[in-house]
Amino acid sequence: MAAVKARRWYPVVTLETMRFHRSLELGDRYDVHTRVIGWDEKHIFIEQGFVRGDVQVALAVVRARFLKRSGGVVSTAELIEVAGITQASPTLPEWVARWSDAEGGMTFS
Repeated sequence: MAAVKARRWYPVVTLETMRFHRSLELGDRYDVHTRVIGWDEKHIFIEQGFVRGDVQVALAVVRARFLKRSGGVVSTAELIEVAGITQASPTLPEWVARWSDAEGGMTFS
């Protein structure tokens, strides 16, 4: 992350969904477990589990891109290179790929 910050790149959420298994009340304490589940040519896909004690109370999937403070978009290839990742993306769960593709039909009025 230090190399990303040094380049003045920052993430933005482009799509997200969240499922609640229990209520998250204002003031509740919980841990957030985050992992990258894959990437494509434009996006990084992240899973975030909200855990209270030993119970996962909510699960989110986030699609993000990185932008340059100087303007423009950071390609996933650039990001992966700077992060020192040499392996290919894990296969995204089928529903995540469909969910991401389906958003392309959404338009703003």
